[in-house]
Amino acid sequence: MNQNTKNSRRLKILFTEGSSTSSREALYCLGPNHKIDILDPSPFCQSRFSRFVRRWYRCPSYSREPLAYLRFLVRLLRTEKYDVLFPTHEQIFLLARVKQQLQELVGLTVPDFDSLQRVYDKASFARLLAELNLPRPKTVIVNTADELEKWDAFPRYIKLAHGTAGQGVWHIENKLELRKLMDVLQSGDLLDGEHEILIQEPIVGIQEDAGGFFYEGKMLSGGSIQATIVGVGGAAMQRVGTDRPEMVEHVRKVGEKLNWTGPLGLAGISNAETGQLGYIEANPRIGETVPGLLAGVNLCEIVAQISIGQPPVEFPTDLRPVKTHQSFLNFVSLALAGRGRLAIFRDVVQASLGVGVYAGSEDELTRPRDDWLSLVPAAAVTMLVLAYPPAAQRLVSSTVKNYALPGSGANAIARMSQEELHECFH
Repeated sequence: MNQNTKNSRRLKILFTEGSSTSSREALYCLGPNHKIDILDPSPFCQSRFSRFVRRWYRCPSYSREPLAYLRFLVRLLRTEKYDVLFPTHEQIFLLARVKQQLQELVGLTVPDFDSLQRVYDKASFARLLAELNLPRPKTVIVNTADELEKWDAFPRYIKLAHGTAGQGVWHIENKLELRKLMDVLQSGDLLDGEHEILIQEPIVGIQEDAGGFFYEGKMLSGGSIQATIVGVGGAAMQRVGTDRPEMVEHVRKVGEKLNWTGPLGLAGISNAETGQLGYIEANPRIGETVPGLLAGVNLCEIVAQISIGQPPVEFPTDLRPVKTHQSFLNFVSLALAGRGRLAIFRDVVQASLGVGVYAGSEDELTRPRDDWLSLVPAAAVTMLVLAYPPAAQRLVSSTVKNYALPGSGANAIARMSQEELHECFH
């Protein structure tokens, strides 16, 4: 079976959220061949505006009420009888916690929870890199205010063990900034000796990522990309495929060590002068999949087929390099950086004409030839940041809350008793 072509069986698939770019891109991969429904607490989530979406279900907030979210999900799976539950973002952390129970109700491909924790938690991931002797920036892990107060080497990144889309990460230049940050951390009881805080030496250079897809520890495919424009939360606003077999081999080592099933990525920075690489985090979820689709591999389709019991197959690695971008998120990034309306408008014009940095590049999110409704969120966001650039910060914060899991939520899920989880299924 060629898992990159239309499958004879039209599946009924439920997305775990509809606010993230991962969700939007998965629609282009799965929507033409399958029936898609989405969960999301926001009626204005971007994936709702798609010709590929059949139904939107307003659910409890995953980040604030994970148990209520799980109860809602279980009830829906029992009444609607989906073929596949497709985790598009950080809901994977909760789904892995109840993996066996969910697989009795629906097709689902997620790693084991213990393996997921080792890469989801930045402190655990740093230890895993050291154990495997993989390249990494110099990192110190502290637990208390006294330990953090003693630090006097700058600049440094201070990171919480959990966070996504740039949340929980601060670039600190001096002692004064460190003390101000300590006040913030102490107000959130994050320096109580129970939480791990990373102090990480910056790497100035080029963002490079590598990823692979695994089934029970075996890598079925892998590839690498380079970010040519970095925007919201450090995410790549524009990327191009690269040939970095050593990075793919690093991903393989991690996946084999953890007996991983599903997508797994490593995000790194290459020193601009020496080329020395350091991995700063792992991405244990599907991520952005349109670049792979354009290059010739439909990763989302492969995940869906494995979820319904199809045997895993290796798929091509000699993919043609593609250049892609996320135009309206780049407009948001310019607004967040304090650029004025004129600078944003110039970028909008360049993106519309396909010139400048957008020359020879395809938009991952706004694809009217595939899905004309994708113009709706793009137009709404573009008009908002052009009319009032400071609104970008509130837009990003409210959107990220719909799919991201803060450290408090991750800790709560990890500590949930079997009785609490069992109650969600009964």
